[in-house]
This record gives sequence, C-alpha cells and structure tokens, in this order.
Amino acid sequence: MELNVTRESVCTCQEVFSGTSEQPIDLDIALPDYCPDISRMLKCQAVPQITARSLTGERLTVEGSTIIRVFYADEEGRLRCCELSSAFSSEFDLKTTPQQPVVFTDIRVDFVNCRAVTRRRIDLHCAFTVTAHVWGEQRQELLTGLQGSGVHTRTVPIPVSNHLASVQQPIVLTEEFMPESGRAAPESILRFSAQGRVTDSRAVAGKMMIKGEMEVQVLYETDAAQGETDTAVFTLPFSQIVDMDGLDGDAVCSARLEVLSVQVRLESGNTSAVFEAELRGVLTVTAWRMQTVAAVLDAYSTAWEGDPVTETVQLRTQHEPLERVLEVQGNVPDCRMATVTDAWSDLRSFSASVKDGALQWNGRLGVSLLMQDEDGKAAYRETVLELADRIPWDGTEARLDPDITVEHMAYRLNGAGELEIRARVRMSGPVQTIQRCQVVREFVPDLQRPRAQDPACGLILYYAEAGESVWQIARRCCAAEERIRAENDLQGDTVESAGMLLVPTA
Repeated sequence: MELNVTRESVCTCQEVFSGTSEQPIDLDIALPDYCPDISRMLKCQAVPQITARSLTGERLTVEGSTIIRVFYADEEGRLRCCELSSAFSSEFDLKTTPQQPVVFTDIRVDFVNCRAVTRRRIDLHCAFTVTAHVWGEQRQELLTGLQGSGVHTRTVPIPVSNHLASVQQPIVLTEEFMPESGRAAPESILRFSAQGRVTDSRAVAGKMMIKGEMEVQVLYETDAAQGETDTAVFTLPFSQIVDMDGLDGDAVCSARLEVLSVQVRLESGNTSAVFEAELRGVLTVTAWRMQTVAAVLDAYSTAWEGDPVTETVQLRTQHEPLERVLEVQGNVPDCRMATVTDAWSDLRSFSASVKDGALQWNGRLGVSLLMQDEDGKAAYRETVLELADRIPWDGTEARLDPDITVEHMAYRLNGAGELEIRARVRMSGPVQTIQRCQVVREFVPDLQRPRAQDPACGLILYYAEAGESVWQIARRCCAAEERIRAENDLQGDTVESAGMLLVPTA
C-alpha cells in the first residue's frame, strides 16, 4: 500500500552568526600648537564609528574610525579639548554563506585610560569590542500528513511567522544648521553625537514607507580665549521608500534604524559660521506573514509495525516591535554649586529574560557630565542609571534586541548638594518567541512485519483511568482514535472519569 506524505515549508529569519573582535588603541598624543597646556586631565572619550560593512560569501568585514577626545583644564581652569581619530578594521569568518543576510553591529568601549606625561603629551590606552550579528533565512520542512498503510497521526496547530523578506538600505543625511537666534556664534566644536529612530512605517504593494528622525547634539566654544561654551540640539527628519518584492497587505513588517557614523564640521557661511552635519545609517526592514502549521507529533499504523523518527525543532515567531518609555533618575553627590556644561550617555549593559510571567529586561546607562565647579573651573563627573522594566508575558521563551535612546535628560541641584538627574529612556525593538517542539520527521511502516490481528475480534473492552489520553489508548489498542470517541461519546482529548471503554478494532 502506498503511503502519501505531505510536508510544509516554514521559513524564519534568525541569527546565524554572532562574533566579537577586540580592538586595542595605544597612542602617544602630542597636543597641537593651537591647544593650551594641560593643567588637569578631565576625561578621555573614545567614540568608535562604522564607515563600511561588507559581507562577501563567508567573510564579513567591518571598517571604521574611532574619534578620540581628550577633555582637560588649562592653567586658568577652562575646559579644553584635543581631538584625533584612529582607523580600525575587523574581520569575521561566518563559516557558512547565509541566505538573505542582514548585518547588525554593536560597539562597546571596554576601557579608556589616559594620563598627561607632560603638559604637552598624553599617553592613551583604549580597547573596545566590535560585536557582529548576522541574521539569515532558515527553512524547515515539517511533516504535516501521512495517508495510507493504516497510518494514524496526531497533529497540533502551531502558529508561526513565515519570513518573506529582509532588506537593508543605507541612509545618508546632510544638513546645515545654525544656533538659535540670539545665541553666541560658534568658534570651534568640542563634542558631537547623534541618535535616531523610526517614528512611522507603512506597507503598500511592494514597498515600505518609512519616516523617522535623527537628533544631533553639539558642544561648541563661543569664545576660545575665555573657554566659554554652549550646546545645541538639532532634529533632522527623514523619509525613505524601501522596495520589497512580494510585499502585500497581509504582511506584517518592522523597520529598524542603526546610526553608524556622524560627523559635524564648522563651515564659514556668508554672515557667520554654520554647522554642517553628515549622518550615515542603515534601515533594516523585515516582512513576514502569520500562518498556522499542523505538525505531526506522533504516528502509528494499525496494519504494520513501525516507530516514528522524531526530532526537536525550534519554531520562531516574529512579533511587532515592543516600545516602552521609562522615567529613571539618579544622584551625583558633592556637586555643591556646580553647573552642567554638557551631558551624554552610553548603554553599558543589557539583558532580558522571561521569568514569573513577565518579560523582564535590565540595563545600565552611563551618564557623563562636563561641569563647572563653584569656582567656575572645569570638572568632570559621571554616574550610572539603573534601567528595569516588566512586560506581562505568557512564559514563552523570547529574544529581545532593542534600541535604547535617551529622549530627554534634566538635572538640578538639591538642598543636600547632590545633582539630581532625571532621564526619559525609550526602549524599542523586535521580539522573537521560540517554541521547541518534538515532531515526527518521518514514519515508514515495516511492510515485512504486519501487526498481529484477530479477525474474530472486532471489539476490545478497555478499562481507562481518569485523565488518560484517548490517543494513547488508540495507539496501545491498535485502533482509530476517532472511532473510540464516537463509540464512547468522548469529547475531549482525555477520559474524564475512570470506566470501561469500547474500542472498535475491526
């Protein structure tokens, strides 16, 4: 007898590679002639930025440049900054060629140590880690049906997200802007940074419409001789169209923005100096369609001997991105009458887990503060803000890969001489749940071993325990589950109360 086998293909987008590369920097820095002598070191900052990512076959190359900023006080206690850059390159061997790959990178500075050897020379040692994540398309063939040879199957509907496409599109923004009216004109730039996010996305036939914004923060000198500074924040909106073949109204999509590098220069305009910003990033758009797959969990034949071959599979379901906003706060002691010149933040750590009916995530946000003390002299302080949030969850294993941005930061001195810091932090990112299921990979009845059957016996009397599985009873008695249900008027998957069952076998 011929056995008809049906299978269904499930396509998921999942991480196929994760690797790290450590990058050390050791520099002997001589101050340029235009920089005043060093009286007191404040802070050395390393800002790695990515200029290029290329994936060729099994080889991923990440190239970039690290901006090194040395903040110090001159002999009058004024804030000064010396800036230089150092190029880097990291290579990763994926050991396989991914299908429809998308690449994400994360850079964390491990440490920055610097000391003034003389008033004009600085010894700097720094290390940072480049982490590369490559996601690719993975296909799984699930057994969904067996017919013939007296085979019976037990199936269960499993919701999955079928991956349609993932596209990465570069984005470049260039813009000129000036300080607000009435603010002093800039003479030089001391520090700049940027962050961005997607604010709206909409799918149409074959395209994804995306809107977002990038925010640029600049600390600049208004009077280099006196060491006077000011800050400026500018928001650059953007809109992009991402082509995605096969995208339709039934698809679910998510869009994510990575800011790879930012450069801000001071250009001479017609009347005064203007800032010129160039920001480079990558938009990653993922599309999927929800579907239900009836996977075979067990099988047996009433006509032939044979055991199914099982395997454990991981079925991943993509969900629309989570978005949460937290209000966090912290204190910096012994600030007295200090005033804040500039502040910036960096994510020090992040972890997420499913526990006690919730998706819990925790992080540590480092806050750096350039200040003036009560005597008007430059100073530096830092603190760490603890991040924590709980999201109700059904207990399914989940993976969360968020972007964390600080939307607003405020600070004030309290009566105890502490600087109170309040920050509004936005966490947004895709969530993927993981189901581990034991399913039947194949079942081939042994046609050389027919099952022993008594043709004179058409009915078995079976004493069932309360809660016993109807499927297991049918399997044990070499009968059809649906006939046992019909003969004994059973509704559920288990026997409600102990008693005698009539099991038809003919």
